[in-house]
Amino acid sequence: MQVNLKSSAGDNVNLYRISKRFDAAGNGWQAYEHTFKVPDGPVTLEITFNSNATYYLDDVEIYDDNHPNIDVATQYKWQYNHPNPGWISGDNDTSVELPDGRVAWIFSDSFMGTVDPHTNIMSDNRIINNLAVVEDKNGQFTYAIQGTPGNSRSLFSPIEGRVLWNNGAVVDGNEVKVVLDQVDGLNAAGTYIGTLSLPDLQVVGTPEKAYRPMSAILQDGEYNYMYFGESIGNFERYTKVGRVKKGSLHSQIPWEFYTNDGTWSPSEANAKRLISGAVASHVMKLGKGSYVMNAVPNLSGEIAVWFAAAPQGPWINKTVIYNTPAREGVLSYFGHIDAGSGKDGVYTFTYSSYPFIDDPVAMQRNDKGVYTIHYAKANLRTLSPFEPQAEPDSLLGFYATSVGKNVQLRWQTALKDHDHFEIEESRDLVSWTNVATVPGGPGDSFSAQFRNPAPGAAYFRLKLFDTTKNMTVTTPIRYYVNSTGVPATFSATAVGSKVRLRFSTNKEILNPGFRIGRSKVNNTNVSNWSLVSNVEGAGTKISSSTYEIIDDSPEPGVNYYVIEYYKNGKIEYSSVKSAEIVQTLATTSVTDFSVYPNPAQGNIQFALKGYKGGPITATVTNLFGKLMGRETLNTNSLEVYT
Repeated sequence: MQVNLKSSAGDNVNLYRISKRFDAAGNGWQAYEHTFKVPDGPVTLEITFNSNATYYLDDVEIYDDNHPNIDVATQYKWQYNHPNPGWISGDNDTSVELPDGRVAWIFSDSFMGTVDPHTNIMSDNRIINNLAVVEDKNGQFTYAIQGTPGNSRSLFSPIEGRVLWNNGAVVDGNEVKVVLDQVDGLNAAGTYIGTLSLPDLQVVGTPEKAYRPMSAILQDGEYNYMYFGESIGNFERYTKVGRVKKGSLHSQIPWEFYTNDGTWSPSEANAKRLISGAVASHVMKLGKGSYVMNAVPNLSGEIAVWFAAAPQGPWINKTVIYNTPAREGVLSYFGHIDAGSGKDGVYTFTYSSYPFIDDPVAMQRNDKGVYTIHYAKANLRTLSPFEPQAEPDSLLGFYATSVGKNVQLRWQTALKDHDHFEIEESRDLVSWTNVATVPGGPGDSFSAQFRNPAPGAAYFRLKLFDTTKNMTVTTPIRYYVNSTGVPATFSATAVGSKVRLRFSTNKEILNPGFRIGRSKVNNTNVSNWSLVSNVEGAGTKISSSTYEIIDDSPEPGVNYYVIEYYKNGKIEYSSVKSAEIVQTLATTSVTDFSVYPNPAQGNIQFALKGYKGGPITATVTNLFGKLMGRETLNTNSLEVYT
């Protein structure tokens, strides 16, 4: 089937494949969705078919972007703003807002390959089991995956041969924590917590076992709240909640469970059923004292929400904000809320669709529209009985990274409009030093750069000043400076009366610098070494660096050199290099120089009257210049040497 939307801008041709082999009723009944833009003026809709058959066109509906419940603008963005190759379709798109204002959409199974917004047919594709689609402030998409968009692999690798599906994410400290279900067929075999670095969203380490399974996660105040389900039989569903301190998701620290008597208990036995009929798939804070829970009730086409004044409830006022269109053989599930939405109280809801037939993957490839994300919207501020209270100023996100010789801090504030910020550093959480002052502004995302702190544990805190100069001091964050700058090469070369020292590194991480030491004795006794030079490091640099230092004052004779450097935060020393300074006599200061016997066959003595320099290196050659011997002698009061 060809659908052409003709306007003054030209043809907008879209091709759809109709196939009855996936339809148990055998009639090929399918529904298609397509978003488009046209200029002002008339638009002609043309529908043609390329094979002879009888077709029944049940309905054609056109919605503009002012529709109160269908989010046309968001669907258009996801249809057209992907790079090619890129994300084609997938399910279970939980989202989390990052400290720099981007939104990370964490997906479970997804098709990656050739992106064509004008057809429902996948040409080339591969399925991966999890990834992050990162949306920038301009609505453009990039991907956190293994490999490349055209040759992609899952962001988190399987554990024990079982793939990992996403079940929510939060920014916890300086990292993104992702809830991952280990899947055995269609059943969860275990729940893990994966870690992504900020801001680059790279996998950190190996996912760690979670305390128990969960279906949604919310971070609020000092706690992470984990929502999980209770199932009785095939149809009875309930939602419960546990909590654990921030920073403890990755560990086996026991949760506290909200109980029927309104308290938090380490025992799950008396955990309160918060809602019935559904297991929460997303919980979001609308503002202080106002929360919303989202779910798709079991085997229904409803997207429903509940409201509460606290993360544990009570959850009230169930409201169906959207009924998903009925599609033969296709089921709606996994309702979520767009973490980046909420302007003027209007939030975007997403839900997944899946073909529940005998051969679902073949149908997905034949019609990507049956396995994708759909977008609805609702004004939750209007629907909620809980008006958000004024928030005290605080940080929603705060993290540090190294950029060359500087550390970069990024932060997001709960409130907008600030006069300025002051950044302080401490090594002991007692004495604080101002390291930067940053102008404020109307937004809520800010950053600053200043010199990398010294190796070891550093603490940073912010002073937030609103437009009336009221100050809020944030909780300190710990930033461990694990310096590394290992010399890959090192040489010492005598150049006249000086020594040229050269060394290089392959990469450096938070490296403040090097210390070059010199000694006349080749041993490890620190007292024998003197400082030649402090050399500034490159900070953080993933490519090679080369350094050259001139020692202007080496001593006559052999000089030994060593480099003091950092490796994984600890001081280490390079191998020792040497260079010999052969001193030429300053004849203007020598009043008498005699050698006897001359010629000689045995020992030789010489007198060097008036010499006031350091040790003497004497070289003896035969008449043909052949080296017969060399020795370094200390000066003496007799001024006679053997």
